[in-house]
Amino acid sequence: MAKQLTQSQRYYICLKIANNFSQTRIAKDLKVHRSTICREIKRNQRGKNDYDSDYADKKAKLRRSQASGSKVFKKLSKPMKEYIYNKLTEKWSPEQIAGRMKIDLGKSISHETIYKYVKFDKHMGGNLFKMLPHRGKKYRYGSKNNRTIIDRVDISHRPKIVDKKIRIGDFEIDTVVSAKNTGRSCLLTMVDRKSKLTFIRKLKNKTALGVQSSLDDIYLNTIIPIHTITSDNGTEFTNHKTISQNIACTFYFARPYRSCDRGLNEHTNGQIRRYLPKGTNFDTISEDVIKKIENDLNNRPRKSLNYRTPKEVIDKYLQRVSHNNMRRKKASVAFHR
Repeated sequence: MAKQLTQSQRYYICLKIANNFSQTRIAKDLKVHRSTICREIKRNQRGKNDYDSDYADKKAKLRRSQASGSKVFKKLSKPMKEYIYNKLTEKWSPEQIAGRMKIDLGKSISHETIYKYVKFDKHMGGNLFKMLPHRGKKYRYGSKNNRTIIDRVDISHRPKIVDKKIRIGDFEIDTVVSAKNTGRSCLLTMVDRKSKLTFIRKLKNKTALGVQSSLDDIYLNTIIPIHTITSDNGTEFTNHKTISQNIACTFYFARPYRSCDRGLNEHTNGQIRRYLPKGTNFDTISEDVIKKIENDLNNRPRKSLNYRTPKEVIDKYLQRVSHNNMRRKKASVAFHR
């Protein structure tokens, strides 16, 4: 097995070369084969007849790092690398990519391998890391000030079935605002806890009336049930009683300073920020762009859904509902004959 030269040995080589020692003599002193010294000088010198121990040591370590990375990612075929790149550009996470790759390519790798591959690419000067959520950095959740909302119903009164995430129709909502001192427009985001289906609506301003109008629009344009809505304590949700009456749902408020009560919604807003980072003036964002972001999120596989997409989950739910309705209709017809 080949033995790697140490930095002190490279310093010795540099010193002896400066004193015109032969490669054979240096090899004998270091108790290595002459070819080891010859190869070391040839591969790691800065230029012709210019061997520097510090430069040689750095170059050798870099070459080993590259070789190690190539060996680790050798099992990533060209189609797999292209798949990873394409899905990163579509803002998929490594977990989503790894999980869906089993379905799309029939290949199985861990999301840790993808993270390591992206890290290695960064080390080699690549830009894949820029496509990761938050560029690979951990997301920091914020909190909002508690405000008094008349007749608010605390989340502690919410039915336990909502926590279990076993039915379609339990939603979390929030608003995403424009950059400070820019536009007045903002986004209303609404996410189903079970299917992860997301609705996004652009509001002209962050007002209770604007939120109410957008929720009415969502209700009128979807056949998905809305059983409950959970929001933070922002004043834009003060019309909660009217909303509850209009769409026949129950409205709950999260605990102050507890973003974990709406963790899914916070995560979704983070995904939206990958398209519209902080500093964006939403006045300049068109409805078509908002619709594309909503479509992307609803067609992106989720680990919690066994790497199915929210749209796939909803489509299967609607098929089941349609089938059950057809069976009941046939049973009713048979009963009245």
